[in-house]
Amino acid sequence: MNTGKLPIYDDFKGTLAQGPDALLACIEFDLSVRREAAASHFESRINELETLWQSI
Repeated sequence: MNTGKLPIYDDFKGTLAQGPDALLACIEFDLSVRREAAASHFESRINELETLWQSI
């Protein structure tokens, strides 16, 4: 079930107690993981489309 919260929301609560720099680092890490996953997904889709195009 999607609650609309970031998967690491609970980590944020503990990280916030360490200060804003720690929280920012946690957010930046989460975004980098999401970026990498998105890039991998789109690369896979592009490969599928290229394969489909070549089969036409």
